[in-house]
Parts: sequence; C-alpha cells; structure tokens
Amino acid sequence: MLTGESLVLSVMYLIVFLYISLVLGKVDLVKSKFALGFGAVVTVFSGLIMSVGLCSILGVQTSLVPWEAFPFLIIVVGVENISVLTNAVVMTSLDLPVKERVGLGLSKVGASMTLSLGGEMCLLIIASATSIPALQEFCLFAAVSIVMDYFMQITFFVTILSIDIRRLELSDLHKLRKIQAPSIGSCRLPPAFDLIGEAI
Repeated sequence: MLTGESLVLSVMYLIVFLYISLVLGKVDLVKSKFALGFGAVVTVFSGLIMSVGLCSILGVQTSLVPWEAFPFLIIVVGVENISVLTNAVVMTSLDLPVKERVGLGLSKVGASMTLSLGGEMCLLIIASATSIPALQEFCLFAAVSIVMDYFMQITFFVTILSIDIRRLELSDLHKLRKIQAPSIGSCRLPPAFDLIGEAI
C-alpha cells in the first residue's frame, strides 16, 4: 500500500512527465510529438537510473538524498537542454540531409550546453564541500545526474530526434507521390505519339 510520502512523490513525477510532454508538444516540424515527448521522458529517467547505479558503484551514499526535490532538478536541467536542442535541429534547412541537420543543430547549442554543464558541476562540487551530510550527498548525486543526463541527451535523445525527422521526411515524400500519381496517370500523350500509334 502506498504511503503518503510515496504517493506525493509519484504525483510529482507524473507532473514532470506531463510537463515534459507539454513542452515538446509545442515543437513543430516533427512527425510525432507524443513519441518525441515520451523519448524525452525516457531520456531523463534513464539518466537518473544510471546515476543511481553509478553512485552505487563509486560508493557514493544516497540514503539522505531528498528524492522529492529531484523532479524539479530534472525540469531545470533536463527539459531545458532537450527543448533547446530540439528547436536548434528542427529550425535548420529542410533541404539538408538528416545527419547534417542534426550536426548543425548540435554545433549551434552544443557549446552552450557543455558550458552550462561545467558551470553546474562547479557549483555542485563547491556545495558538496559542506559539512552537512544530506546536502553533501544531494550535491554529489546531482552532479552525477546532470553528467548522465547530458550524456543521454547527446546520444539517446539525438538518435530519437533523428529518427523522428527522417520519418517526417518519408511521410512528406509519400504524400507527394500520392498527389503526383493521379496527375501522371491522367495526362494525355502529345499528338505526335497518337499518330505513331495509328501508324502502328
């Protein structure tokens, strides 16, 4: 049976899920906004799970980590980068191949994302020098979390975004062919070809 604390935590993570889906739902020029939003949620929570495993391997204690605060950390760090990265990629020229569009998008925002990661890491590492055990554990775990989230964004989420853009291109191409097919079938041959047919 769910306790009051676990129920509140579940509701908060549900709100995070809805917020991420809402933010990416405003992005145009993608095939499936729902799939992209779900991919963003998987990206963020996969990074969080990887952080727990890595901290366990490194021996970093997480027993005092306030898990109620992590949904807000996810929103501040994860969603902003995903939204910025998505907008940078979809705003590139539609005439370019998908891999070039993704490359251009990453070149526009990759440096700022990395600098932002470095600044957040410095702040968390400095804050982890405190003598308060709970704050120390939170800062160390948060530092690992944002690194894992960054890694997932530039690998897993970029792959999902590339597939979605490619699906959009194939869908547009299929629609164009369906529009052109009747016009090609209904066009008449030039008179010269009619004369040739009669002669045959």
